[in-house]
Amino acid sequence: MSYPDGLIKQTIEGQEIIVVDYRNKPEEQLFAIAEALQEMLLAENKPNLRLVHVKGVDPSSSFRVFLRKMGKTIGHIPSKVAVIGLSPTKRVVMQAYNKMLGGSMRFYDDEKDGIHYLLTD
Repeated sequence: MSYPDGLIKQTIEGQEIIVVDYRNKPEEQLFAIAEALQEMLLAENKPNLRLVHVKGVDPSSSFRVFLRKMGKTIGHIPSKVAVIGLSPTKRVVMQAYNKMLGGSMRFYDDEKDGIHYLLTD
């Protein structure tokens, strides 16, 4: 399967990690990446590890609504998610939202820490 620029699978220390990179992408590409990710996760329907880069991304309300709907659609699939690059303010909001939903997202400033979280039990 071919994925849009910004969505790849990598093997790191023997573990498959889905890397989602929204940085410096126009909104139409944000949607394309998210839609492809949803299709991938639903087709595979298996636990996954995700590294999501969001530094400098300021999503529109329509994209945020899409992501919330996507979360409901793929919520049955066990995921461990490391989000890299949120501003301190957005991190506080997302941590609260994640906690309310019982989500598995953790937030980091750099990729190394995010990968460490994904690869440890």
